[in-house]
Amino acid sequence: MKLRTVKPGEINVPETRVTSFWDSELLEIFKASIKAMGILEPPVCVESDGKLFLVDGLHRFEEVLHSGAATLQVVVLPGKEEDVYLTNLLLNRLRGKTKVSEMVQVIGLLWKEYGLNSEKIQERTGLPRDYIERLMVISEASEAVRGALDEEEIGVGHAYALSKLPTHDMQDDMLRQQRLYRFRVKDLEGLVRQTLDIRAEVPPITPHTDPPPPPKIRCFYCDQEVDLAKIANPATCITCSGILVEAVRVARSQDAVAGGP
Repeated sequence: MKLRTVKPGEINVPETRVTSFWDSELLEIFKASIKAMGILEPPVCVESDGKLFLVDGLHRFEEVLHSGAATLQVVVLPGKEEDVYLTNLLLNRLRGKTKVSEMVQVIGLLWKEYGLNSEKIQERTGLPRDYIERLMVISEASEAVRGALDEEEIGVGHAYALSKLPTHDMQDDMLRQQRLYRFRVKDLEGLVRQTLDIRAEVPPITPHTDPPPPPKIRCFYCDQEVDLAKIANPATCITCSGILVEAVRVARSQDAVAGGP
């Protein structure tokens, strides 16, 4: 860990990050203290592959940019790219209130992009493993569910229950019911389980297949194979039927003689 004086332009702010937030009154007090005493606690950066990434102190950094200062002091920690997000997750969580939706994004990134499981994230951040695993599941939820969590319409328990539904459409439908009826987490979990049970009982839809081709029937008189729809069967008496059969026999005999040597 080193204290270094750098130019603001040398610092990269990750798009996916956790930032502690304050109400408007506390934010004004913070800005007034910066003007009166300057920055007493330097922002923290992780240096990875020669680049500086801001992991803590976004508000302080923004005040420096606003003031137009040419340089600022930062605490520099060496690390890999994944350390940018792990350190950001840890330091901002310790500072106070953070948006759960931002934590979902960071944990989802560590899981999907860097292959860190809940145990490894717990070792590096101290967050409860069960909490981390819930956020991992929520990171796969629909945009509407994550947005409702961001707006604090629902809590982690609600978002986790909704995330268990297998499709985003089902999650969004259930979210609309949650907004209407304001279920407790326990009640919502029961409704989700009921929905999953009903879905499991519905037999799968058999995929559409083309019908088999119609069978072919051999004509008794001409001996040709034709479609069943082209077979005629008029009412015929025994005498006429015998005459037809004999006529066909004679015709075939004559054809055989004509074609002989």
